[in-house]
Amino acid sequence: MKNIVQIFAFFSMVVLGWISCTDPTEVVPQPTTATRIMLINASPDVGSIDFYLNGEKLNASPLTFRDNTTYLTVSRSGTFLAEVRQGSRTLFNQNIFLQPGRSHSLFLTGAVADTSLFYVATLDNIDTPALNKAKLRFINLSPNAPAFNVINSDSTALFNNATYRTASNFVELDAQTYSLRVLASSDRSLWLNLPIYNFENGGIYTLFVSNLVDTASRTGLRADTIIAQY
Repeated sequence: MKNIVQIFAFFSMVVLGWISCTDPTEVVPQPTTATRIMLINASPDVGSIDFYLNGEKLNASPLTFRDNTTYLTVSRSGTFLAEVRQGSRTLFNQNIFLQPGRSHSLFLTGAVADTSLFYVATLDNIDTPALNKAKLRFINLSPNAPAFNVINSDSTALFNNATYRTASNFVELDAQTYSLRVLASSDRSLWLNLPIYNFENGGIYTLFVSNLVDTASRTGLRADTIIAQY
């Protein structure tokens, strides 16, 4: 019994000594729940809009058709009510989920005229590509266009059968100059000859097509490229 009391007393002294040496003002670091999001207006008839998450406006100035923001920091992650507004009028809302410490993109597509507005939300892998490489993804945001292939001038296929509202993963490419074409997946008819792109070493790019099109004449399709920025 005496030994048990002595052992208890010894451990009590150790614990008390540890507590007395601990700085009571020390701040224990907490894990961050911040996240990032890029906003893109790809709706051809919505006009100038603002994006809100749980009632908080994100973009500094209204985004017109084909405009985008950089990656914006959101102080917490989780599920949000994402709204598109013009002034005090809400045009569209949808719940989205933002993962902690990750990067996301939120593309508004569809049209106001036929109440088909829709978010294409992506989780973006924007880790630095390998040496002498760039990263590229392709997204079809044209509501009435066919599925598309994207090929290089040497006929190398970079993306295949990209249907409306689908986003590819980022793929690594050699950092060099590319001359790309957008073809209909079904019959390989030419829809767009894109300008020459110089995808630089370490660059991360998003290529998207949008707008309402005339399928008979294959006109109206628009293409834009976004470089990942913070």
